[in-house]
Amino acid sequence: GAARATYRAKVTAPDGVRVTVIPRTLRFTATQKTREYVVTFAQRIFGSVTKNHTFGSIEWSDRKHSVMSPIAITWPTSQVADM
Repeated sequence: GAARATYRAKVTAPDGVRVTVIPRTLRFTATQKTREYVVTFAQRIFGSVTKNHTFGSIEWSDRKHSVMSPIAITWPTSQVADM
């Protein structure tokens, strides 16, 4: 991307998971070429998971460029509801 760019996170959470990204916006400049963010995963209290594996993603975009990070969750059999 450009020397100055602002990327925003778009989260597509896997079924049964709450995904939090902090911060949701990353600003890059000529002097700040690297940024850090924290991702937190939490099981949702409500809603049943019906598969052993659920998938989602975090997409960072500045409207010109985008970077996608896949998310894959493997649930213990005890957490998977019978279909």
